[in-house]
Amino acid sequence: MAQKLNQRCTTPATARPPAMLITFSGIDCCGKSTQIKLLESWLRGQGARPEYCWLRAGYTPLFSALKSGARILAGRKLLPQGDSPRRQAFMKNNRWSRVWLTLAILDLGLETAVHLRWLRLMGRTVICDRHLADSEIDFSINFPQHDVADWKLWRLVKRMAARPDHSFLLDLPVDDSLRRSKDKNEPFAEREELRRVREALYLEAGQHGAWFVLDAQRSIDSLHKEVLRKVTSPRIALRVVAMRATR
Repeated sequence: MAQKLNQRCTTPATARPPAMLITFSGIDCCGKSTQIKLLESWLRGQGARPEYCWLRAGYTPLFSALKSGARILAGRKLLPQGDSPRRQAFMKNNRWSRVWLTLAILDLGLETAVHLRWLRLMGRTVICDRHLADSEIDFSINFPQHDVADWKLWRLVKRMAARPDHSFLLDLPVDDSLRRSKDKNEPFAEREELRRVREALYLEAGQHGAWFVLDAQRSIDSLHKEVLRKVTSPRIALRVVAMRATR
């Protein structure tokens, strides 16, 4: 499918696209992975070297490796995983949750301020599945007892992070997201109530220009063309488009 779409969507290129940082955000099953794969394929066809980066707080490759090592050393009972009552109690513990948050933020700082910049310096176009704004939403949902947005460490990481050249938010109604999750038989799907909270936070941030918002109910082909139009156009200020007027 990606090859067929790119045959229709490829635009004439006079030079290799410059190294960029591009991010995709949105609730589960909104189509991030599909659009990322299509964009990667198109970039390779233009001679660029795309690099995929999974950038969710607590789930980066480095942090995941650290968690696995800690579970081996401390035991799974001390460091529970999955959406379980034991893990929820662990995350509500002020001391442990603060430690977890501090380590996750430091890890995001390393990724966004050092690793992403290094990749761009090497001429790679980096495509991120989520970015710092997504993590801030995660923090507000999962750690309401901590006002992470006001932490000095978090503000420092945001200030030092590499700035995306293009940020896309795929806006999909929760009911459609749930239907897609069921069709895909996802084993760890987020609960409906949390998904609705996340959707509201995304749309609120989108209204303040955090992303270029795309209606994820559109066809895959149409969304891919819109992404290519933005990526290949001169850099302009982020603005919100294609937002559904009503829910």
